[in-house]
Amino acid sequence: MSADPVAADLGALAATLTAAVVAPPWVAFVSLGDGFGTLLTRDDRCHLVLPPPAAPAAFLSSPGAALRVRTFAVWEPDLAGVVLSTDGCAALALDHPAVHRLPPDVGPLPAAGFFLGLAATLRENHGDAEPLRRRLSGPEAGRTGDDLTVVCALVEGG
Repeated sequence: MSADPVAADLGALAATLTAAVVAPPWVAFVSLGDGFGTLLTRDDRCHLVLPPPAAPAAFLSSPGAALRVRTFAVWEPDLAGVVLSTDGCAALALDHPAVHRLPPDVGPLPAAGFFLGLAATLRENHGDAEPLRRRLSGPEAGRTGDDLTVVCALVEGG
């Protein structure tokens, strides 16, 4: 227990903010905390544009949080979608570089099966996210004790 009750209360408010503004072919990402963002292309590629933070994450209630906001703008003419996730989804959504025979310093890579499968399922079900909810609450997702949040925006015709 913290000797400073205000500091303890602020710790309970540690919140992540991850957002994207999608205006094809442009996407702007902003993040504070431990979320990550991936963009999908029409030719079934996934790009981890907003990776999880390498250093311990700063949260909305962290001192100096405004200085730790991460922003990225991307122009992608073949944009098919954008997926934002919380760090609890990392085990499902990100591959270790060794999976792709790359050195560890490359950092995490998007698991194409997760992202492309997500987009295909949402398109097939006309946006019904129930299959995703089942997957995130199923045994495969049980590897983490953290929150599992996924937000997906698909480009029409993508």
